[in-house]
Amino acid sequence: MKKLDATQLLPCPFCGAAVEVGEEIERIGRNRHRIVIRCSACPAAMELVFSQASHSNLVSMHRDMMVEKWNRRAGATT
Repeated sequence: MKKLDATQLLPCPFCGAAVEVGEEIERIGRNRHRIVIRCSACPAAMELVFSQASHSNLVSMHRDMMVEKWNRRAGATT
């Protein structure tokens, strides 16, 4: 799994540890794209698997959505 820059991500909402983000393409049958954000210290994680889009803007959109969802905190005001 290719590691990505995690500087946009807030620490784990459960334990406060740093997080890692990775991305891979599975080439079995139809290509699938997988993005994973996980805590480096506890089991907290989120994953998104989707059919790989041929357009890189769609992959970037999914990655940005994952970062936004990971960084959302209950009670936080924007």
